[in-house]
Amino acid sequence: TAQVADGAVYAIVASMKQHLRVVEIQANGFRALANLCLDDQDRLRELSDVGGLTTMTMALQTTWESKMDQHEAISLLSILLRSLADLNANETSVEC
Repeated sequence: TAQVADGAVYAIVASMKQHLRVVEIQANGFRALANLCLDDQDRLRELSDVGGLTTMTMALQTTWESKMDQHEAISLLSILLRSLADLNANETSVEC
């Protein structure tokens, strides 16, 4: 399964950047990135490295037709940010 998803984070973020104002792509992108990254530290790092968190933040600043989708996206971004913060904190404490 990991091999099937290789490059997926980059591809999803690139699509989200290219279609910043297409809400369906943004909403599905948020869901896909959360599914790929939440239980995978390498993909979570990749999401950060390829500018995915910035792209997600920019997407939230556009007009969303569905407030429900927008609220879900905000929640997913929050969860991803928390997971990345935890990962970084764990890595910092191991280095000390």
